[in-house]
Order: sequence, then C-alpha cells, then structure tokens
Amino acid sequence: DGYDFATLAGDLAAVIDTTVARPVIAVGQSWGANVVLELAARLPDRVAGLGLVDGGFIRLAETFSSWDEAQTMLAPPSFDHLTGPQLEVMIRRHLPGFSDTAVAAQLANFEENPGGTVRARLRRDDHMAILRQLWEHDPDAIVRDMQTPIRLIAVNGGGPSQPDRVAAFASAAGAITVHWVEGHHDIHAEQPQVVADILIELAREVGS
Repeated sequence: DGYDFATLAGDLAAVIDTTVARPVIAVGQSWGANVVLELAARLPDRVAGLGLVDGGFIRLAETFSSWDEAQTMLAPPSFDHLTGPQLEVMIRRHLPGFSDTAVAAQLANFEENPGGTVRARLRRDDHMAILRQLWEHDPDAIVRDMQTPIRLIAVNGGGPSQPDRVAAFASAAGAITVHWVEGHHDIHAEQPQVVADILIELAREVGS
C-alpha cells in the first residue's frame, strides 16, 4: 500500500530525517525519478540536488490517449511459468550488455515459488497502481520554477517521442543539465560507472 506520491515523499523524508538529518542528493530511476522529483517539490528543504535516471520526465497522459490504453500497453507480462534458470536465460538474451552483477540485480526483482517457478516481488495490482499514479502525474508543472539542481540522464532509444518529452521537461525546469547516453532503460545497471560519474559531478556542484 502507499504507492501514491504524497505517501512516498513522506516516507523518503522520514528516511532522510532519521538517517542523515540534512539535505541530500535524491536519485531515482524511471518511476523512482518521478518520486524524488515529487519529494523535492513537496519538501525542498530536504533535497540539495536531484539525479533523474531515465525518468522524472515521464508523463503517460501525453503518451497515451486514455488510461485504458495506457494500462493495456504497459501492463507487466507474467513470468509465473518460468523457473529461475529459465528467467536468467531470457534476461541474458534480451539484455546482452548486462554484466553478471546487473543480471543478478534483475533476478532479485523475483522470488521463487514452492514449485520452483518465479513470481515478481511487486504484485501486479501494485504495479498497476504505480502506473495509475504516473498517468495522473504532471512533471512539467511540478518542475516549473524549481531551483533544485538537477542532473537528468536520458537514454537514447527510449522511443521516438523521448527527445521531445525530455526537451519539454527540461525547458520547464530551472537549473537542469541533461546527459544523453547510449544504453538500456536500466542504464544504472548496464553502465553504473557512467551514472556514478554524473552523480559525483552533481555532488561536487552542490557541495555535498
């Protein structure tokens, strides 16, 4: 429960307050980038900088004509018929650039059923609840006039509309730097050093 942006932002603020008790660089990937954007908008005193990894700019209502279309196109596939080894073979086939560590991270999104097949740790209903939140989210309006320093890592090949979507989001933001990189949507898993170097630059920029 609690996949709405208000609850998530409150959860993150609680983590910040009880661990470091000072403004942080908040980093998220995909939907998680929209989450940390929301955190910075709601609680700007908690965030010194934002790292948005191929997300934050996601605006499903601009991509799909209706919620019905969005949920039909984006509903997660079922992997319940696969065993762990079969899933690993499929991941390696579809993500040939991923290291063993990155493949292991992908596999960690699943747990094993008693019969040896796998199931996603994120329940399908919760996955759809997240998509519904993204459908209702307007990141352009949220980022407008935001002065928090932002580093946006955008992946080439994210679809024909991605450059326009990123450009619209970036034009609405205040202090933003966009880095275009080649790779997969999970670029943090595929090229962790590239992502780390960009985030280190952000840390130096904000003095954190």
